Formats: sequence, C-alpha cells, structure tokens
Amino acid sequence: MTVLKPYQTFSLATLGPWILFAVWLVVQSFVLWHYGAVEAVDSAFYLSNAQVLSQGHLLTDRGLWYCSYSLFLAFVLGLGGTLTTVVLLQFLFSGIAAFALYKVVYKLFQNYSMAFLAVLQYLLWFKIHQWNSYIYTESLFISFSIISFALLGFSKQPLQYILTAVVIGFTLFLRPTGICFFIGLCGYLIFILSDKLKFSFTHLWIIVISTSVLVLILVNILLEEYIYYFIDSYSKAELIYPNITLGFTAPEQMYKPSPTHAPLIQLIEFMLYNPLYFLKLFCIKCLLFLGNAKPYFSWTHNVIIAAVLYPIYAFAVYGFKKMPWTKEKVLMLCFIVMQTLTVSMTSENWDGRFLILILPFVFIYAALGMVTAWNNYQLKNNDSFSRQK
Repeated sequence: MTVLKPYQTFSLATLGPWILFAVWLVVQSFVLWHYGAVEAVDSAFYLSNAQVLSQGHLLTDRGLWYCSYSLFLAFVLGLGGTLTTVVLLQFLFSGIAAFALYKVVYKLFQNYSMAFLAVLQYLLWFKIHQWNSYIYTESLFISFSIISFALLGFSKQPLQYILTAVVIGFTLFLRPTGICFFIGLCGYLIFILSDKLKFSFTHLWIIVISTSVLVLILVNILLEEYIYYFIDSYSKAELIYPNITLGFTAPEQMYKPSPTHAPLIQLIEFMLYNPLYFLKLFCIKCLLFLGNAKPYFSWTHNVIIAAVLYPIYAFAVYGFKKMPWTKEKVLMLCFIVMQTLTVSMTSENWDGRFLILILPFVFIYAALGMVTAWNNYQLKNNDSFSRQK
C-alpha cells in the first residue's frame, strides 16, 4: 500500500496514543461508574456453564459454542474472583484491543491519522464499551477478534504463530458468531495460499469449494441447536428478537419443513418454498441490522445513530474501494458480510448489539476513507491555489 506523506499524519505520531488513552480512560471510567457489574438475562446461562466446567464436566449442546466464555468465567471465579473481577478483566482486554487496533492499522497503512481515527471511532462508539460491564460474550468477542486480527499481522516466529492460533481458537468459541469470523479466516488463508503458491484458476476453485463444504458442515452442526427457533421465528414473522414483528404477519399457506430433515436442509427448504416471504423478511432484517435505528428508540437516539453511523458507512465504502485487495481486506469483508447475512437470515436483537461485533472492522475501512477524502480535498485546494498564483 502507498505510504502517505508526513503532512498527512496530522502530527499525531506522538500525541495520538496519549489522546486515545485519555479517551479510553474516560469512557471506561464512566461505564464502570454508571453500570458496575451487570447480570442480565443470558448471564445465568454462562455462569451455569462455568459451574459445569469447574466441576470437571464438558459442555454439550448449545453451551459448546460459548465454551471459551464459560471457561473464562470458571477460571476467574475459580481463583476466588467475583463478577466485578470478570468485568474489570473485560475492561482490560478492551484496552488491549484498542492498543492492538492502533498498531495493526498503522502497520497496514503506515499512517498515524488512520490509526488514530480507527481507534477514536472504536472508543467513542459507546454501545461497544457498555458491554464491558455485562456478564455477556460481546465484550470479549469484540476485544479478541481485534487482538486476533492484529496477531495475524504481526506473527513471524513459530511461538508467535502458536500464540495466535490459541487466541483465535479462544475467539471462535466465545459465541456462535465465531463461525462468521472463521469464514473470514478461511478467506484470509486462501488469499495467502493463492498469492504465494500461484494456484491455477481450477486449483483455487477446488480449495474454495472444499472450504465451503467444511463451512456448511459446521453450519449444519451449529443449526442443530437453533433451527427450531429459526423456523418458529419465521412462523411468527419475527423481525426483532423477542417477538417484535412491526406489524408483519406470516402467510397463511407458509411451508414448514419437516423437523426430521437435517437442520441446514430445513433452512434451505424454507427459503425455496417461501421465497417471497423469506426475501421480504431478509431485507427488512438486514435494514434493521445495518441501520441500527429502531422504531421503539427515542427520536433523539435514532437521529444520533443516523447522523453518526451513516456517514461512517459512507466513508467505509469509500475506504473499501480505495484499499487494495489484501488478505486483511478479505478477512474483514468476509466477517462483515457473514455477520450481516446471519442476522438477516435469523433475527435482529432488540438492543441492536449484534452490529457492534463488526463495527471495529467497519471503522478501519472508514478511517482509510476519511483520510483519503481529506487528502484529496487538500490536493484539490493546493492545485486550485497554484493555478490562481
């Protein structure tokens, strides 16, 4: 990637990290003061799984897909820690993630402004950090997905690769969303292999198809625990969990697949036999997910979302177009797309928290878009000034 000129760094090489640290400290202090340690609806599930692990038993069924978080809880609580200790560690990992994000963005673009802006967006998106106070998987997943992404870029030695593999493995089993990150990793590795080994078109497609089959097998296994709820949500025209339909209703003659079929087959059957209904729900859920605004949020809340998030999206699209195709670009794109598809095919959550899982990577694209747009603006002004002289 082209290294941007010194005047494009906004003199943030020295002051930038300190400014970001101050912002991080203020945000985390406010979150901790305002929320403390919060147990919500799903917390009991994670704590129960942690107790199972602490008793020497293995997790099965749905708990398997959250085993990393349950293991984290079991470890902390087993050493005599409290839920406050858990929350404080989540704050700590959030700080490490911010540091990792700064380092990896600078490594990618060799520009302090982009690193500063990417982390600043991450720190100022308050909804990301409020989950640091919750006994929920969101906080650690966001932190460790960023840390994993950074480790991939910095690992050069065997021990570093081992550490990276361990961290990635931990990340993948923090929550079912890990499968979306796994698909991003597959894209990352395929890009590396195709670039280094110079595969023929046929060989590349064989690898892509083989990887797709593996992913579909994993999806089928994952769906075993969720397919009943997915079909049930479609039968109720649920757009937002729990049971929020926004006035939509399911068709009277809606086809329901046989529960004896494989989970993935059931999902495919439902899509094929109810194409218009499925497509309608899919598009609305996608808009609710990416738009983040909700009918039951206050007008002020929705206006702030529109005024801040939508320009970030515009800059992210611009940055995506300007970023050359690299393994990092492929990973981020695959993760963002797969998370969007997953929510659009299932249900958006009432609080919009599924979006925050991908926002750090959107912020990377947006930071590139912002700095590129600013550079172009400066260059046009300089050219105009030169012509006037």
